[in-house]
Amino acid sequence: MKPKVLVTTTTFPRWNNDSRPRFVYDLCRHLTGNFDIIVLAPHHHGAKYFEIMEGVKVYRFPYFYPKYQALCWGGGILENMRKSWLARIQVPFLFLSELYHVHKLIKREKIELIHAHWLVPQGLICIVYKKLYGIPLIVTAHAGDIFPLKSRPLRSAARFVLDSCDACTVNSSATKNAVLDIMDISKKLTVIPMGVDLKKVSRGVDIKRQYGINKVILTVGRLAEKKGIKYLISTMPMVLKAHPDTRLVIVGEGPEKEPLMKLSKELGVGENVIFTGGIPNEKLPSFYGSSDVFVLPSIVDSRGDTEGLGVVLLEAMAAGCPAIASDVGGIPDIIENDKNGFLVQQKSPEQLAEKIIILLENKKLREKFKENGLKTVKEKFDWGVIAERFHETYKEAMTNYEYQYGFSGTHRGAMYDIEMRKQKAKKMLAVLDDYYPGKLKTLNVLDIGCSTGIISNFLSKRFGEIMGIDIDEGAIGYAKENYHSDNLNFDIQSAMDLKFPDNSFDVIICAHVYEHVPDASRLLSEIHRVLKPGGVCYFAAGNRLKVIEAHYNLPLLSVIPKPLAHLYLRLLNRGGLYYETHYTVWSLRDIVSQFEIIDYTRKVVENPDKYHLTEMVKQGSFKQKIVLGGLKAAYWLCPTYIWLLRKRKDD
Repeated sequence: MKPKVLVTTTTFPRWNNDSRPRFVYDLCRHLTGNFDIIVLAPHHHGAKYFEIMEGVKVYRFPYFYPKYQALCWGGGILENMRKSWLARIQVPFLFLSELYHVHKLIKREKIELIHAHWLVPQGLICIVYKKLYGIPLIVTAHAGDIFPLKSRPLRSAARFVLDSCDACTVNSSATKNAVLDIMDISKKLTVIPMGVDLKKVSRGVDIKRQYGINKVILTVGRLAEKKGIKYLISTMPMVLKAHPDTRLVIVGEGPEKEPLMKLSKELGVGENVIFTGGIPNEKLPSFYGSSDVFVLPSIVDSRGDTEGLGVVLLEAMAAGCPAIASDVGGIPDIIENDKNGFLVQQKSPEQLAEKIIILLENKKLREKFKENGLKTVKEKFDWGVIAERFHETYKEAMTNYEYQYGFSGTHRGAMYDIEMRKQKAKKMLAVLDDYYPGKLKTLNVLDIGCSTGIISNFLSKRFGEIMGIDIDEGAIGYAKENYHSDNLNFDIQSAMDLKFPDNSFDVIICAHVYEHVPDASRLLSEIHRVLKPGGVCYFAAGNRLKVIEAHYNLPLLSVIPKPLAHLYLRLLNRGGLYYETHYTVWSLRDIVSQFEIIDYTRKVVENPDKYHLTEMVKQGSFKQKIVLGGLKAAYWLCPTYIWLLRKRKDD
């Protein structure tokens, strides 16, 4: 079973063959091999509220009367707010609706990780649920949510998100610097750009034939101020003087379209400038592949916003179109001047025209830029490369998150309590020796959640081979440093994704681990997979309905709902979040239903000398009689169950 990841975004295709930017969708598609991806995006009139797109579950939430939803599409949230009173009215409705639907999906899909694209509003909203439910959160800044942040309230909101998230990725060095200018989060900040799917880059219809033109200068993007299209149009009188048979093809829609059309007419180049409108993403490779030059003339606009990376630039280079772009934002992360393209000063039609003319006249240089541009994309920006980096970021965020360690900060000292852990090991040995009399030396064992290796080391004296695993690097480091034996090994691994082949172990130890992992069912499925047929798992499991919660020694902590448990700990100054998730006996039986249960709970209490329980119950004592009576009358209230889970031989 793959981990479930909720991706929140305001930029996402509304339907198949949409002309809207698809980089978030493409990233999600390439992560489905390792994760179950669930996307939440704003609804658009005419779009489906739910659909599955190439293995990605897509939910779209309404935030206003569908026909008049005007905040998230077109020019983007900030630009729409600036230009439309209707968009400004919809801001609180967007926040409230997204807040509700994020919560709904967390519950419905059992989300284990949240990835929020854009700090505001997605990051801000998802922080609520990170703090409420203890779900790890990754945020990605795409420039438009960073560069324009000038007001104190918006910068404070961004700072809160950056401080609270578990990891932050940015699409370029320029975006990284802008983030660090708001807050120094160097230790959890990574540059991972968006990418290009090289498998989908192919030539289709030749646009030269389609439009009956000889030489093509192409630009693609939203027609907004920061794209700098007016400076590209201003080059055309100079370009046409040298190459009269050239046409500028502008692909995209946006608020600047009418002023740009007007400008082309005023400059007398209206017949040489073609506005195609929005083009489905699937058709763009035909435009890139049959153009002579691609230009991205981006600028730093009046709000301070600029190009975070320039995905269309990558797409053009992947299709073999030589490129020219402004030296702003994240573009220098892509283009190395005079090697795989030209970098020009922003807002300089003269410099832009000079470079366009050079490329139109120099076929050898065009071929050089094509070859080097494609090499750049393959090595650094192919979606296969990018998705693998996000895969590692996801895994690291889930691995590092405290609730998977097995111990929160208030009781990590128990990890190093040798006598206490030896006592637990003696109990395990007694149970397993009773089940496998005289056979322990022939068995190989996996100790899940071995922590500092004290129990694994103790067991190694009686068993054949012992493998101890934990995701806590410090604990495993301690184990490797202190315990050495030919039959004892330790490894850093997540119990959610065991690295062992099927049917690898005779015995698996899983003692008080299930409450520390995000998905207990998945843990038990992995145990079942690597356990040999007929083998057993020693499963010690705490009960949700116990009066005193063992980790914090607080009454009813595991019984009450999670939000109240978080508050309980904060009020007593015992921590910020309650990470453990205990089940009742009925739920425990459900998650282990693929095994046969051999119940040792009562046997251990009946014979405390044999099973090393004398520190709690003495043989023949009044307390023993009370406990045994309680087990008979109300087994469902037993604080801890000790079961051997046997894998059926025909499984």
